[in-house]
Order: sequence, then structure tokens, then C-alpha cells
Amino acid sequence: MGESTAQRNRSIASGTGDSDREFEVRFSPFVRHVRVGAGTSLLVAARRAGVGIQSVCGGTGSCSLCVVELEPETGLIAPAEEREDLDSVGAGPNARLACRVLVDRDLNVSVPVRSFMASQRLHLEAFESAVEVEPAVTVRVVSLPEPDGQGEGNGVAAVRRGICMALADPNIEVPPGVVAGIGALPAGNGDQVRVVLKGRSVVSVARPGSALLGLAVDVGTTKLAGYLVDLETGKTLAAAGLMNPQIAFGEDVMARIAYAMRSPQDARELRRVVVDRINHLVRKMCRTVRVSSRDIVDVVAVGNTAMHHILLGLPVEQLGRAPYLAVETDALDVNASDIGLEVEPGVWLHALPNVAGFVGADHVAFLLATLDIHADGVVLGLDVGTNTEITLRTPDGMLCCSCASGPVFEGAHIRDGMRASKGAIERLRIEESGQVEYQTVGGGAPVGLCGSGVLDVVAQLRARGIISASGAFRDHAGVAQGSRGKAFLIAPRQVTAHGEQVLFTAEDVGQVQLAKAAIRAGTEILLEDAGLKDSDIGHVVLAGTFGTYLDPASAVSIGMFPDLPMSRFQQVGNAAGAGARAALVSVRARERAAEIAEADTYVELMTHSRFADIFTESLLLG
Repeated sequence: MGESTAQRNRSIASGTGDSDREFEVRFSPFVRHVRVGAGTSLLVAARRAGVGIQSVCGGTGSCSLCVVELEPETGLIAPAEEREDLDSVGAGPNARLACRVLVDRDLNVSVPVRSFMASQRLHLEAFESAVEVEPAVTVRVVSLPEPDGQGEGNGVAAVRRGICMALADPNIEVPPGVVAGIGALPAGNGDQVRVVLKGRSVVSVARPGSALLGLAVDVGTTKLAGYLVDLETGKTLAAAGLMNPQIAFGEDVMARIAYAMRSPQDARELRRVVVDRINHLVRKMCRTVRVSSRDIVDVVAVGNTAMHHILLGLPVEQLGRAPYLAVETDALDVNASDIGLEVEPGVWLHALPNVAGFVGADHVAFLLATLDIHADGVVLGLDVGTNTEITLRTPDGMLCCSCASGPVFEGAHIRDGMRASKGAIERLRIEESGQVEYQTVGGGAPVGLCGSGVLDVVAQLRARGIISASGAFRDHAGVAQGSRGKAFLIAPRQVTAHGEQVLFTAEDVGQVQLAKAAIRAGTEILLEDAGLKDSDIGHVVLAGTFGTYLDPASAVSIGMFPDLPMSRFQQVGNAAGAGARAALVSVRARERAAEIAEADTYVELMTHSRFADIFTESLLLG
């Protein structure tokens, strides 16, 4: 007799069997297939096939988002513990979690719509920071000397010597790669070339009149934003955004850190996938404005501390354990082509400074772009996301902290949560009659709830008395008892795009309470340490995609933000991108960023004597 299904599953899970064999995995409805070695998880196989499957936890089996359907005849039945997780998300009898199935045969795998890693609405625009154009690179147009008659007039070595002579500085550094590709340029006989320098190092050599471009990149945990900028005028010529492909390795920062810590090869893979996507952004933007990537002569990058370290190839182990220290907090300049960017070999990448382990260069860029909007008074700045960074600026200085708000506002850990993609409910109101009115991204039938919709649901449930201050459901016509507790019906299956109900459960309310309490506790501690109270805040600046689309009134009504007039709230879009662009076109902005990072005093919440008490108090809604 053959082995039982349970025995076979145990064998697969332990990785035993024909480890040197390969099997074909076919994914539908993507019409993609891939061959992988025995013992490879379906989640890894999907990544290799280019199939985007959600996985907040990075493949540890804890998020229950990577649901796939297998053919019944495979016999790969979910064990009891996994079946419980699948039942909690309403998965069918043939469902498995892709991270928990290890391939031991050819498989046909169906990926349901709810498991797709859908493209999220990307918010690229923000105000342009008012900075004087003074880029870090300088331009000189020089006439190369006549050939010396020794047959080297057009050679690379001769061109290098000619540049040093023309600039009257024998110590000018001319990297070999910079002039190796200039065969089509004039090189001698008094002809002119445009030399771009950073300090005393030649960045590029081109014909006079060539475009002088810079690249600013915001490497977010979820999204990448790129900006192509004219360094002579400071004008943004093109902007483009993409999802960060590292999501396939874990949606939150800690999951990425854990993946990078597995081996040097895994760390390099995380870096490679994000650099590949940045290069794709560059090509896309250059095509849009009909320029060449060879015209890019300077790069600025920002990101949270983990994204910063991964991009630059710095160790991340110390970010994964207390006290969560950054290897490098100062601004860094590295060769852009050395990290894989498809630019000329002399181009440098400037990474803005970090403040601490979980307050990174993106927050510094946000402050760089927004601090001077409100020059006086007390300003509270929040970039709300999986990690919410908060800075309180007072006349006496700046304090900052990082709140582990979790991926709730990306739609994760919510029964019918999703990204802000087509079909996501982004605005919601519950009428006095109990009828639910909503607006979806794209205007079509609903599929689930994105972050701003999640926030609205809790605010409306509380406003209508459907949940108590503690988050417990009360009796109401829209509330039903399910197998895993009470839930409120947002949209019946008859009106949804996938034919399933959209519900908001008691567990969902609890997830929002945790995120809300983390943000509120961080704000309260900064205010207490500064000797201030809510009413002292003159302005609240909200940044990032979620900060742009949330309804501040909903956040205030549940106690996530201070109870202030709506006129004091300002939503500024992708301010990190705006700060990166400012640093790209202005050396003074780079100096200012360093000053901000130095002046912003980090407050560690986990060791703060008041954090536990304030967090517990902040769990109450409204």
C-alpha cells in the first residue's frame, strides 16, 4: 500500500524525499508555469513564476493570506491547524496556504482573486518644495587639447589627461568607466565636451547641450516612487510608481529583515529585486520624456532604515533585535552603478541620513519638505503606515518616535481587507437607518476594504452605537453571529464583485484598536515629554499614501489623532518624495536634512515608563 495522505504531508513538510528532482507547477488564471526542485514551497514557486500572491508574514504561515486552490485528486489536504486558519478566511475545502505546501509532484494551482497581490493606488504627487536650485554636481564645458602626435589623441587615456589639462587640475579624478564609452564624442582638435563633476570627480562626459538630469527615489516598504528632475531648472519632468517587489518576501519590515538574515544570498536577492524595479522606473520615465538614462548625473534615495540598509547592502541583523540600532545614520554617498542602477559608472547616489532604527531617511525627507510650511508654533508630523513615524516640533526642539501600528491600514489582518486597488471600499458611511453607503476605488462593485475604508467603518460603527468604546458589538440589525464571533455586514454577496459577503468582524475592530492605540500613545508620550497638551498643537501634517486618503475626522472620532479642529490638519501627499527631490536639486537641502536628523531626538517607546499605561488607555474608541 502507498503512504497515507497524512504521512505524505509530513514528508513534504519535513523536506524529505527526492530533493534533486524537479516538478512543474502551473498557475491559473495567470497561465504561468515554473519548474522547481522538490521541497520548494508553492509561495516560492509563485515568486519564481512571477505570480503575485499576498504574504504579509513572508511565508511563516501566520497571516493566512496566501490561499490557493489545489485539485482534489492531489490529496494534499490541509492539516487541522491550517484548516482552522483557512476556515477563518472562508476558504473552500480544496484550499491550502501556499507557504505550507512543499512541492513533491507536478501541480495545477488556482489562485483566487482575494489572494492576488493587486497593484495599489500609488500617490506620487506632493507640493514642490521651494528650494534654490544648486545641485551637488557642477558643469564645465572644456576644449580638449590637440592630439599630441603620438597616436593617442582619441584614446581614453589621452581624453582623461586632456580633461585634467583643460580643467587645470592634475588631481581631478576621472574614473576609467566614465570615458570608456565616449568614442562617439569629439576628442581633440579643440572640440568641446561637457564635463560633469561632483567635487573633483568626473561624473560624466558628454556633448555640450546634453540634458542634465537627476533621479530621486523613495523606496517605501509597499511602494516605490521615482522622479526624473531637470537639474538646471529644478523642474520634475516625469514621475512613476510601482509596488515594491519585496512584498513577495514579507509585507512588513520585520519579515524582510528576517528574510535577509537567512543568508547573504537572500539579502542580495532582496536588494536585487528592488534595484531591478527602480531600473524599470528609470526606463519608463526616460521613455516618457524621450531622454537617455545616460543623461542622469546624480541620484538621491530615501527610505525607512531597513529599506535604506537593504538598498545599500548594509547589515540588517541589528535592526531585527532590541535595541534596534542602525548600522549607519549619517548621509552616505555611494557609486550608483555599484548597487546595480543602470546609470553611467561615475554617477553617485546620495542617501539621506537616518535618525534611528525605525525612523529613517524617508521621515527626514518628509520633515525636510514640510517643516518650513509652518515656521512657527507647535507642529505634529505623522507619516502613517505599517510603522508610523511621528515628530513633534516645538519652539524648544524636536522629538520623534516610531509606532508599530502594523499593516492594518494596508488592509492586512482584516477579514476582507485589501490594498487600495480596484474594488476596495475607500469611503463609508452608515446611515441612521443602518443602510451602508460606500465608495470604491475605481467606482465598481466592492471586493473588500482598504485602509481608509477600514478607518471609516470603525468610526461609523462607533458613531452609530453599534460598537462600544471597548470595541464590543452591540445588538443591531446589521450585526450577525458567525462561527468566529460577531460581524457587521458591509456588502451582501449579491452586490460584490466576487460573490462573497464583505464583513467587518469583532477581530477586525480589535486590530484597528491596536493600531490606533500605538499611534495615539506615541503622540501622547511626545507631548508629555515636551510638557505640552493636545490644544497646544497648531498644525498636524499627515503624509504618505494612507495619510493622504484617510478622513482625519474619522481618525479624530475614534481617538487616533488629537481632538483638534479640522482646519489644523493638512494632508501633504508623498512628502518623502518631495524631500528627496529637494535634496536632489539643492546642496543646502542636503545640509538641512543632516541638521534635521541631528536635531530630531528619538524617544524609544518600548522602554518608556508611561508607554504601557497610555497604550492601554488608548485602546478605547472615542
